[in-house]
Amino acid sequence: MLKAGKLSHLIKELKQNNGKEQPMAAKKGETSRKDKALAILMPADMTGVPRHIAKYRLKVREGSSPVRQKKRGQAADRNQEIQKEVGKIVEAGIMKEVHYHDWLSNPVMVKKHDGSWRMCVDFKDLNKACPKDGYPLPEIDWKVESLCGFPFKCFLDAYKCYHQIQMTKKDEEKTTFITRQGIFCYTKMPFSLRNVRETYQRMVDKAFHKQIGRNLEVYVDDLVIKSRTEDKIVRDMEETFKTLREINMKLNPKSTTEAEEAFKQMKQLIAELPMLTALVERKELIVYFAASKEMVSAVLITEREAKQMPIYFVSMALRGPEINYTSMEKLVLALVHASKRLKRYFQAYLIIVITNQPIQQVLSRPKVGGRLQKWSIELGEYAIHYRPRVSVKGQILADFIVERPEEDSLNTLMETEEELPEPWILFTEGSSCTDGSGTGLILTNPSGMDFTYALRFRFDATNNEAEYKALIAGVRIAKQIGVKNLQANVDSRLVANQVNGTYIAKEADMIRYLEKVKTLTSSFKAFSIRKVPRSENKKADALSKVASTSFAHLRPFPEGPGKVKFLIVAMDYFTKWIEAIPVATITSNQDDPLKDWCEKLCIRQHFASVKHPQTNGLVKRANHSLGEGIKARLDTGSKNWMEELSHILWEHLTMIKSSNGDTPFLLTYRTEAVISAEISMPTLRTAKVDLIQNNKALEINLDLLEERREQAAICGAKSKAKIESYYNSKVRNTSFKPGDLVYRNNDASRVEDIGKQGPKWGGPYKVTEALGKGAYKLRDLDGKQLPRTWNNSNLKKYYIHKI
Repeated sequence: MLKAGKLSHLIKELKQNNGKEQPMAAKKGETSRKDKALAILMPADMTGVPRHIAKYRLKVREGSSPVRQKKRGQAADRNQEIQKEVGKIVEAGIMKEVHYHDWLSNPVMVKKHDGSWRMCVDFKDLNKACPKDGYPLPEIDWKVESLCGFPFKCFLDAYKCYHQIQMTKKDEEKTTFITRQGIFCYTKMPFSLRNVRETYQRMVDKAFHKQIGRNLEVYVDDLVIKSRTEDKIVRDMEETFKTLREINMKLNPKSTTEAEEAFKQMKQLIAELPMLTALVERKELIVYFAASKEMVSAVLITEREAKQMPIYFVSMALRGPEINYTSMEKLVLALVHASKRLKRYFQAYLIIVITNQPIQQVLSRPKVGGRLQKWSIELGEYAIHYRPRVSVKGQILADFIVERPEEDSLNTLMETEEELPEPWILFTEGSSCTDGSGTGLILTNPSGMDFTYALRFRFDATNNEAEYKALIAGVRIAKQIGVKNLQANVDSRLVANQVNGTYIAKEADMIRYLEKVKTLTSSFKAFSIRKVPRSENKKADALSKVASTSFAHLRPFPEGPGKVKFLIVAMDYFTKWIEAIPVATITSNQDDPLKDWCEKLCIRQHFASVKHPQTNGLVKRANHSLGEGIKARLDTGSKNWMEELSHILWEHLTMIKSSNGDTPFLLTYRTEAVISAEISMPTLRTAKVDLIQNNKALEINLDLLEERREQAAICGAKSKAKIESYYNSKVRNTSFKPGDLVYRNNDASRVEDIGKQGPKWGGPYKVTEALGKGAYKLRDLDGKQLPRTWNNSNLKKYYIHKI
């Protein structure tokens, strides 16, 4: 079947020049008899193009070793055909027998549609060793269009085109192949080698460079002589045949008869089709497009004498996720597809898009994202203007292409699309861990208002189940709000592709979740889902982690005087100054003991939350520092931890931080603290102190405090960059193999409550199986298998020291 470009011009020529083919054929016949020397009567007559004009070279990459394929057995009938074909080609001088070779290939027999056999050679190993020739092949559509306006044409076909170019002598034996009759190689260019089309196109472009575009068009072995008058066609044919004789190129004598029969058959098949029109320069072109559930189409039209005449039809069947695109996205996709298929027209002409849809407003929105943003950039290189549709005209043609006979098909008619509201944007993320599972949802309306949800599930769930539950929860909320057009964004490739139909759900649980999602989404006028990178889903991810986290691991200290067993910690983000208050209980409605104190000093509180994720790690580090300090001073289970708290806080405040090179005390007061040792053992600073001058100096230090903090901030930024660079250069994956002994993180195991001052690692355990991607199965030294898998982030190597 012909492409749209070929079909359009063939229809035009056949309808406008009906009856002119017979004189043409006569002329072609006369010229053919005059130039019998150009026609092949026997294969041996094809001596080939001289090597100084064109030759085929095999450029094998350096370091590529020759490959000798093992001989493959062939059936008896195939061996007979191979023997017959090889005899014919050897007799024609296209191949010869060889005895010593480095490369060796096998013949492959391919059955033709008429039942006969065609012999090919499996040169895949040789082709892999040769780079691709970048010589450009002409565009067929351009070639066909260049024939428009020429009523007289002569179609020629080269005989066994590739075999007319000779191989270089040194490369002949690289084409060696083995048969039952012997080992042979090609002396002329075979069909199945890499870059043969480029080599042949380069040769004809060079030979006919004076004629191409003027009175001749060439595509590989097909030549078309074009002329405007009957007398000129004869002169053009004589010029072409002269060039053919000079390069010793032979023609196929059957091509003229076959061309005539093809044209007669084509006239009969397409006589009833609408006539497509050739272009007029400097005229604006009009585009109509339409979309259905499974197809988009566009028609390119020009106006002549107040009539709209079609030039090209293009269409594309939607597959996979494309079927779930919104109606607006499908219409934009139709325009993008037309711009790619008809790029030369979009580049050379002013394009007028006729539509009643707000496509221009959608693509020009500052907040447009995803595929619409990509398409907007692609269409930005063309001169496209949008106009409202005032009559159907060419729109009927675009609608006709996408029509479907199925009654249940969803036709995206223009009238119904106008009622489709702007989409709501949903971001979902499910999280599953040892503490439980939960989900984070962010639903954004068309005006940009966010509705944020963090939901905790009261059941255990795998990561995939948590992702599905998150999507189901988000879709349910959107449905209850009354959303009609929803665009869901998830960072789970599995969920996105199963809902889109790209992946098939095989597990029973996944099938049930998928059916539930499809049931819920069927109530929306438009629904789409896409997979987004994790970087675009950070807020929902943080919400899901908060929802799935249990606070059961916040184990109390041993109960001290006043029944205190909890420690509330406050920390300044920049100076790292820590304050800690021991309390007996913590309840949700308890008054914040630091609230009044912070309000009095005009201190703004930031709690570890989604809005301030940087405080999560800071508070965690501070808690760890205080806990380790208390544990180092006391025995496990000691109740005197409150007495050591003030000492540990003082040590923290007077200790130089490696990140900025200063102490928290210095960054708070712009002076160094007097440590306990200087009180018990007098120093020059404490013995010769002048209180009046000392107070003035302290005031000056406070005035210079901001400058010192700026220096510390610069130092801290450099330190972070240095640590990051060092970490990235040294990081390496930790892996274990079955039989290795490892420690297990007690915080991750949650097997028993070991208390605040208990050991961090437990074990050793033996690795029994490596499941891949950092997951392992363990058993204890008594042989008992641990109930679940363990990630290598919660394991570390156990070393046995032999004495």
